[in-house]
Amino acid sequence: MATNSDSSGGMSSLLIAFIVLATVGAIAGGIYMSGQANDLVKFVMEKYFKAEATAEEKALEKAGETKAEGFLSVQAFSQNWRTCG
Repeated sequence: MATNSDSSGGMSSLLIAFIVLATVGAIAGGIYMSGQANDLVKFVMEKYFKAEATAEEKALEKAGETKAEGFLSVQAFSQNWRTCG
């Protein structure tokens, strides 16, 4: 037979989870509405692309110099083609 103390423990956990979720949502909404999200997104994307470039550089070093030169020339051609068209 369940007592009130057993069922109230479950409700308090649910209430705490809801409060935490609502607080995180309110903070995220405040950051978005204040315009600070743009700076945050820019910072995160810079870190992401820098890490991606570093990983690509290491992969090209492992592949060998001739393959890397061929890959880079194809990349340069495709970027020039996109900007011209």
